[in-house]
Amino acid sequence: MAANTDLDKMTLEELRHTPYILLYLIALQHYRRELGDEQAFPDTYAKRKRVLEILMKLRRQGESGSLDSENFLEAKAALPRSLQK
Repeated sequence: MAANTDLDKMTLEELRHTPYILLYLIALQHYRRELGDEQAFPDTYAKRKRVLEILMKLRRQGESGSLDSENFLEAKAALPRSLQK
């Protein structure tokens, strides 16, 4: 599902209603492409921090100029306990 999801084609409203687990999977795909390793997993603090940076770059500005979408904030808060092997 993540491979078929294009966040750039979504409206801001659709993006705001995208479950954060799907956002994780998309960020993980970007992370793996960046490393050139389709099996890479962020198993250290530094690696999880890089996935978080990628995740937060997926956000889009709203009309008010804010980047704060609730699903991205939820994802940021849950990331440390979610990316465990």
